[in-house]
Amino acid sequence: MIELTPAMLAQIDERFPGSSSLLVVGDLPDQQSGVSLTGPCTGSEVLQTDFQQRFDLGLVIEPAPSDVAVIARLRDIACRRVLLLPGAQTWSDNDLRGLGFQPIESLDSHAAFLHDGDPLNQPREWNNAKHWANPENFDKYRW
Repeated sequence: MIELTPAMLAQIDERFPGSSSLLVVGDLPDQQSGVSLTGPCTGSEVLQTDFQQRFDLGLVIEPAPSDVAVIARLRDIACRRVLLLPGAQTWSDNDLRGLGFQPIESLDSHAAFLHDGDPLNQPREWNNAKHWANPENFDKYRW
């Protein structure tokens, strides 16, 4: 079982600065009750959260393969970034890449995968009012 230790929280804070709101999804040991965390802690509560409530970072600890809907909700609606700490051999790298997660350096000797939507949603050079109809192709092709 992956334990959310203060050392791991310090690593997360160092790698992802400016993450003021942290949503942790997964089973937390009883000894972690002193750590201040934001948001619901179970997958069913994540699915019932308001779509207007956003978090800077979502941390999913040991999700089951049946938690794809929870991961997708976090990735698409609830969080700007999602950090996934999969359990022992429950997910393959291809499954996580299919969900849009990239492997990153391990956290406290646990494998970690990140989904960051910011690099994916950059404005495109060709998608603007100046080039909306491909004017460079007007004399080359018959439409």
